[in-house]
Amino acid sequence: MAQKFMHYNIVVSCPSDMVGDREKLQNAVAIVNEQNAHFRQMHFDIKYWQKDVLFGVGDPQLIINNSIIKNADMVIALFGSRLGTPTARATSGTIEEIEEMIKAGKQVFVCFSEKDITITASDSEEKLRDILKVREFQKNYKGLYIAYRTDEELEEKITNQLRLFVGSIEEDREIYICDVPFTYQEVRGNRPGLENAKELIFIARTGKIFLGKHYNHINQMIKNGGKITYVTSEDFNTVRDTTEYKDNQDTALTILKRLKDIYPDRVNIGFLPTPVNITMYYLKLHDGTEYINVKFNFQTYHGNDKHPMFDLFPNNPMFPIFQHEIVGLQKLIIPIE
Repeated sequence: MAQKFMHYNIVVSCPSDMVGDREKLQNAVAIVNEQNAHFRQMHFDIKYWQKDVLFGVGDPQLIINNSIIKNADMVIALFGSRLGTPTARATSGTIEEIEEMIKAGKQVFVCFSEKDITITASDSEEKLRDILKVREFQKNYKGLYIAYRTDEELEEKITNQLRLFVGSIEEDREIYICDVPFTYQEVRGNRPGLENAKELIFIARTGKIFLGKHYNHINQMIKNGGKITYVTSEDFNTVRDTTEYKDNQDTALTILKRLKDIYPDRVNIGFLPTPVNITMYYLKLHDGTEYINVKFNFQTYHGNDKHPMFDLFPNNPMFPIFQHEIVGLQKLIIPIE
């Protein structure tokens, strides 16, 4: 299905000694495009002069500025042991690009590599002066910057900054999330194919009703070789008495622990210290069929239903959003034995 995306140009600017680190940024951008930007109809495109500038006659840096800096939405500048080649207007081409972006009021990320630098007796004085110039620029830089000692640290920090950038974008444009309306359902009785599922991931406040209603089908699913991961959480109601909530949670845990005693390798039980205000479960059948069922626990009105429930299948653009949320929550689970 065709979707409208807003593309943001990221210019990666660096002296020649940082080309290897520039390649590492590709991973960070790819992660954010897939896991964050995609769901807000955004996409980051990486640009740098070696592949995106049409060569011509004239001032080399002005050619670069007019080709990619002028149309850039942000610059990521990398420094290691060199500032770069001086221009007619700045100490180096990379510094000129930073200054141009700052003048235009655009986003700039300046990164300094603090990896160990090997200096030998045969190294020239020019190399030593270059290193000192970088450190002097770092010391005098008027703004926040990123310092890193490993490739993994650079990737992690840029990923985090790009995610913050995605979250900062104001939605002043029409967003096309889904051209197909959700089918809201009150689901009663057995979920289709539950006993034939290969995997069930269930995240809920307590899950007592679901487990009580579908216990026989879940038990049969596990007997057939399927696996279940059940996740519960703290109650989000901090004002009212939580005795009923705790009782329901204890009942659900008792049901799951009974199954885990019988099938220790096929039942996983976890706890989230952060309150969950939505019930989700992901189901995958042995034939590869997948779907996610979502139910909002807070009162969001849809017709006469205060707690809407709907199914999502892989061809729905919202499916990967909830799938990503389920995967992310699993990383925060505290196992319950």
